[in-house]
Amino acid sequence: MPYQIEFATAAEEDVLSSIFSASDMAVVGAIEDHVILKDHAAIYGGGLLYQLDINLFHLLTIVVQVDGRSCGLGKKLLQPMLENPWKYCRDAVGEPQQNYRVTTVSRGCSRGFYLKNGLIDCAFDQLREPFNRQCDVCPDVLQCGSAAMVYQGQ
Repeated sequence: MPYQIEFATAAEEDVLSSIFSASDMAVVGAIEDHVILKDHAAIYGGGLLYQLDINLFHLLTIVVQVDGRSCGLGKKLLQPMLENPWKYCRDAVGEPQQNYRVTTVSRGCSRGFYLKNGLIDCAFDQLREPFNRQCDVCPDVLQCGSAAMVYQGQ
């Protein structure tokens, strides 16, 4: 099945919001900043990357449909984002470079997914503001098992 990753449009917001909602998450920021995984007209998931520096990105969120998990859909969305974050980050500046990083914070069971896809654990102080402190004020920090993670691109 040929999947495409492209930037979401306002017309796709309700579908993407429902996918996020089914995972107890929400669309963060402008829908047009998110990328979606789709085939023809069906949307299977989405994610959002922020560029923090010329060679530093932060994956704020990623989600696939609940019934699409363990089928490789998350990998189909995440791997291209990790391999070329400039392409999948709205308004990214600069040209793709070697030695870039993509950071994120895993929650719950997502750590295993990230580890399988090439991210490794790091210390929260290796994340940029405000991501390095995002768990400090969260009332669920002990239950969610959050972990700072990084992908080192070559």
